[in-house]
Amino acid sequence: MRPIVPRMAEGLIREAMNDARVVVVNGPRQSGKSTLLDRVAGDFGATRQSLDDIANLRAARSDPAGFISEHHTPMFIDEVQRAGERLVLSIKAEVDRRHQASGLYVLAGSSRFLTVPHLSESLAGRVRIIDLCPLSQSEIAEVPSTFLAAVFDG
Repeated sequence: MRPIVPRMAEGLIREAMNDARVVVVNGPRQSGKSTLLDRVAGDFGATRQSLDDIANLRAARSDPAGFISEHHTPMFIDEVQRAGERLVLSIKAEVDRRHQASGLYVLAGSSRFLTVPHLSESLAGRVRIIDLCPLSQSEIAEVPSTFLAAVFDG
């Protein structure tokens, strides 16, 4: 088994959990979202639920408020777009109720969160969005990225 490659986005997620109530991790299929969520969730003592699991998906769709209330926060939900707008509205209601808390939910999905046709709620003012790309060469080599510094240094 190959070792897990450290991701630069991991630090961004940790930072975002300290200042945003909801963190959204967007990325294409197979970019490492689930693996990254597993790594971060364990360190925060978070509940992690995947909506690829049919029982979780049914629960999130049939009773979204119940689904989120039966788990402690922080709660990491993978493939969140599968449950639809009712789940997002339930999350919004919960974060509004606990308006001073940060790092309540980390939502991940293969769709761009704000462009999913059946989601009209954007969680504006409550969310920090992190785009996760496939592994970069610097991540694979486990060295800091120097590309942008080199570009801007002329």
